[in-house]
Amino acid sequence: MTALPARARFFFWSTLGATGCLLWVMASRSNGAAFLWSTLGTAVPVVTAASALVFLARLDPIVVTGGERFGVTFRFDGVVLFAAILLFPGAEAVLVAVLGVGLHQVYAYAVRRERWYVCVFNTAQHTLAVALSAITYRAFAGGSIPPLASTRDLLPIAATAGVYFAVNTGITSTMLAFIRRQRPWDVWVGAHRWTWHFYLSHLALGIFVADLFIAVPLTVPLVLLMVLVVRNAYTSVAIIRDQTRETIELLADTVDRRDPYTFQHSQRVAEYCRLIARRLEVPADEAEAIVQAARVHDVGK
Repeated sequence: MTALPARARFFFWSTLGATGCLLWVMASRSNGAAFLWSTLGTAVPVVTAASALVFLARLDPIVVTGGERFGVTFRFDGVVLFAAILLFPGAEAVLVAVLGVGLHQVYAYAVRRERWYVCVFNTAQHTLAVALSAITYRAFAGGSIPPLASTRDLLPIAATAGVYFAVNTGITSTMLAFIRRQRPWDVWVGAHRWTWHFYLSHLALGIFVADLFIAVPLTVPLVLLMVLVVRNAYTSVAIIRDQTRETIELLADTVDRRDPYTFQHSQRVAEYCRLIARRLEVPADEAEAIVQAARVHDVGK
């Protein structure tokens, strides 16, 4: 924790504080522990199943390599979480996020040796995103069931999806920016400029699952097969993207190896360009384009 920059530590505690305050407000409006106990008594199987699906969906992420040597991680837990936001009362939706994401972070800490503050931050930011989204949905729609019963439900769902997307990606990008000492907007654009449609497709699947759960609940397991197909498609896109990048870099290295005096020349040029772009505070997506151009500037000689 002490290795983090001061702004990152402040943002970490601010996120935890905001999450705790929001949960306290939601609990006080719901008669606190008495409401939570009654919720558990009537919805244990559904909440447990949803939490288990969130946990399982987080075990096998898809990493799409981005600029500045970091990747965007996709997990299909967003499908379940967004469906829970649309279907359950706010307290139950938050409970699904706390249990599902929290248990996965305990697993990451115990098995994968993840840092404790990373696990706590991940749980808090997902909980905050779900809580704010649930509040937004009920403020607009009052929690209509089924979620897409009429065209009047489009605005509440769109607003809820916007809040969920903005809070989830915004908090993560801001923390990463503070750690890397960059501007949050540049990190967000670099991470999501070409991948935002992947993220929103998760939310669209969540809407579909929520409506299907109300209309024909026994067909929901079939949706899981469709989710697996979509996941495999995302994996293929990530592999193609990474292999394309690696092929270009291999071509540049092959050109460099023709002369021992120029070996690793393009790598050094690319690294200099990266450092200069960072010093000049060039936006992340433009900086990555410059770095990639530097890697292949000798191809064609």
